[in-house]
Amino acid sequence: MITSVQMRRASALVVVLAVAGVAADDNRPLGERTRQYLTDLVRLDTSNPPGNETRVAEYLKQVADSHQIPCELLGSDPKRKNFVARIKGSGKGRPLLLIAHSDVVPADKKQWSVDPFSAELRSGFIYGRGTEDDKALLAAELAVMVEIKRRSNIKLGRDLILLSESDEEMGLDWHRLAGTA
Repeated sequence: MITSVQMRRASALVVVLAVAGVAADDNRPLGERTRQYLTDLVRLDTSNPPGNETRVAEYLKQVADSHQIPCELLGSDPKRKNFVARIKGSGKGRPLLLIAHSDVVPADKKQWSVDPFSAELRSGFIYGRGTEDDKALLAAELAVMVEIKRRSNIKLGRDLILLSESDEEMGLDWHRLAGTA
C-alpha cells in the first residue's frame, strides 16, 4: 500500500522530471511548448474537492524559474497555493493580468473513454479533465510569458502578470496582486 507521503514524493518527482524536459528544449515552436505544458498540467489531478492545486502552482514555478521569470506561490493552505509571475515592463501602461484557475471538477472515470488525467492524444486532440476549463488557457498564458521572456527584443510598455488561482469560485484581490489597488 502506498502512503500519502510516498504519493506526494512521487508527484513532486513527476513534476520535476516534466519541467526538466521542458526547460531543456527551449527552442521549440510556441505551439509545441504550449501543448507540452497542457499535457503536463492535465496529468496533475487537481480535482476540487479536495483541490491539491499546489501541484500546478509548483509546476508553474519550476517552469518560470527555469526561464528566470520572477514568481511566487501565495495562499495560506499548503495544498491550495496560487501562483503569480510578473515580467516587468516600462510602466507606461497599467499591468496586464493573465488569469486562469488550476482546479477542475471531479471526474467519474467510468464516464470517460480515457483516464481523465492521462492527457491522451487522439486525432490531434488532447483528452483529459481541464483541457477546456481551464488548463488550456493556463498553458497558453504560460507559453506566452516564456516566449516573451525568451525574446529579449520585446519591450513591454506595462508589466505582464500571470495569476493561476487555485479555486475559481473563491476569488482573490486581483487589484492588489496587479499593483493597481
